[in-house]
Order: sequence, then structure tokens, then C-alpha cells
Amino acid sequence: MRDILNNHTKLAAISLFFLLHSNGAIAAEEKLISGALGASQLWDSNFFRDPDEIAISEQVTVLTAGINVATSISRQQLSARWGARSYQHKENEQFDETFQAGFARWNGAWAGDFTSNLEWSRDSYLVDRWEADESDVVARDTAKFAITKGRDNRFSFQVGGSQSNQHHSNDQFTKLDFDDREGFAGVTYKTPSLSTLTLRYRSGDRVYDDLSELDPTRDYNFKFDQLEFENVWKISSKTSSTVSFTRFKRNGVLNNSTGDYATLDFSWDATPKIQWRAGYTYKEPALGETIDLPTTIQTGFVSFSWDFLSKLSVSSRLEKVLRDYRNEGEEVPRKESQINISPLVITYAMNDSLNFKLDTSWRRNESPKADRAYETSQASLGMTFRF
Repeated sequence: MRDILNNHTKLAAISLFFLLHSNGAIAAEEKLISGALGASQLWDSNFFRDPDEIAISEQVTVLTAGINVATSISRQQLSARWGARSYQHKENEQFDETFQAGFARWNGAWAGDFTSNLEWSRDSYLVDRWEADESDVVARDTAKFAITKGRDNRFSFQVGGSQSNQHHSNDQFTKLDFDDREGFAGVTYKTPSLSTLTLRYRSGDRVYDDLSELDPTRDYNFKFDQLEFENVWKISSKTSSTVSFTRFKRNGVLNNSTGDYATLDFSWDATPKIQWRAGYTYKEPALGETIDLPTTIQTGFVSFSWDFLSKLSVSSRLEKVLRDYRNEGEEVPRKESQINISPLVITYAMNDSLNFKLDTSWRRNESPKADRAYETSQASLGMTFRF
């Protein structure tokens, strides 16, 4: 813990140095192609998420690179981005990983008040040590299309479909790779104040690549139908809320149930420079969707951000997560709670091309299983150059 405190002191000193040695801002301009390069150093007090008495710290260098393209041709808007992220560990090189993420979109406006949206995305993330003892990268590729009639009218109608696949880089977890396919249709009502009410129906299926063949007793495949309701309410010029509720029906061997998703999000711009946000989510993920197989996940959070100066902003966030486990093969059903605190995040824009970020966090996971009860603190200092 003393090392972590020392590192925090060093980070604060470095950050103060950058705050006191700044250049003037340069006016931003529209670019067809733009890019970014970034580097940060991360300190983790409990890299393996072990009980406190055997905690081992680690330092990780994180390198990022990305490129963005955006243009408009008549009433067509085209945009794309691609990025790579590399994790380099000081003591545990076996966990080094480099992976990519990207996005491409074509938005079109057509005669007859029709608009279209065609997009592809890849989201990737490095699995945390609390989920898996070995290195693993989860990547999800999604292709989606939608056609909307009357997007700017009081009533609008939408139909479309999507296909996605999720896969793990670690062979130990490839049995959890799956493909999703779905079609959807919806209607949205928009008020003069730009609040919206949306009702949407989805239907599709999920197929795990080879899980049923490898282990017929853990067949997670299912078909699903779900009905979604969403309300975005512009309460005032400074305040808005989003409420959504989903009722789903899964038809499969193990994923055979009826359940719900729910989201509540509230934001308040207290002043032009101070923003507050709070929210709650409830989710019943399908078995096999994540490595640790929770049956319900509840998350509540509150966050605060302050644009202290034109170049300097600070923020903080408090989050609590409750996970319930009642799965096949669990000898003792269990509940776990996790507290995540980001006490201080400082972002400093030296100019339009160069910014620095100091990020601190603390996490505690409580579980009836001794090997899943741990505490960890992290701090990172990084810079990003945009061109």
C-alpha cells in the first residue's frame, strides 16, 4: 500500500508540472481524416485480485493508436474509425495483449421521408483478472441495418435487423463463443420539446459455436422474443431522464425463462460547468454471455464532473454492483457486491492536439467465496496526441 501511495504522490507532482507549463489553445478545424496516439502508465495494487494478505502489485504500460474518417456527400453521411490498444506488463509478460476495435457507419436520407442506417462495429476488451486467471480478450463484431420513416416527424417507424458474434481469444473460453441474429420493428412518438416514447419488438436467436457438442449438459442455445419501452424526457433545458424497460422470453434448454431488463438514467446540468448524473440498471444476462455466469446484475451509480477551467476538468464517480449466482453446477448459491470508486479524474487539455489525464480508482469485491473477496486500487497517468 505504501508503494501505491508513493505512486499517487508522484502522479500528482507530474500532473501539477503539466498544469503549470501550458501553451495557448489552437483553434480546432474540420478534418476529413484525423488520428490519435496515446500512452499511459497504470499502477495496480492487486493485479491478481487475491485476498489482501497475498496481494501483488503490477505496472502496465498502455499504448493506443487510432484513425477517424468522416465526410458528407449530398445527403449521405459516412464515418469510420479504427483503433488498437496494447497492454505491456512489467512483471507478468504472459498477460501482454494487443487488440483492435473499429466502427463504420453510413447514414442516408432519401425521398419520401425515409432514412437509412448501415453500420458495423467491433468492440473489444481485456478480461479482468477477477473473471479469469489467464489472459483473454473478448471481441464482438456487429453488423446492423435500419430503415426509418419520418425520423423528424411526430411519429416515426423503424424496421431492421442485426447479426453479431462474440469470441474469446483464450482457447479455454472459446466454448462460450456465440452468434446472435435478430430482426426488430418499432415506433417512436416525439413531443415538441423533443422528448420521445419508443415501443420496439425484437425476435431472434443465439447459437453457441460448439458448446452443445462438447458438453450437452450445458446447452446455452436459445431463441428469444422481447418487447422494449423507452422514454427520454427532456424535463428542462438543464435536466433530462431516460427510463427503459424490457420484457424478454428465452426458449432453450438451459436459457429457458422469462425476465426483465430495466434502466433509469438522470442527468442535471447544475451550471454550464457542473454536471451531475445518476442511474440504475437491472439485467438478467443469458447463461454463457459472460465467463462468471451471473443470473442477475444490478448497478447503481452517481457521477460528478466540473469544467474547472477552459482547459481543466475534474470528475468523480461512485458505483455499486450486486451480482446474484444461482447456476447449474454452483454448490452454494451466492451473492456478491462490488463497490467501484473513482475519487478523482483530472483531464488537462494543453491545446487542441495534446491532453493529459490522471485517473484514480478503488474497488472492493465482497463474496462468500474467499478466492473472490479482494480489494484493489489503481492509478494511471497518460497523454494523448491528436492530429
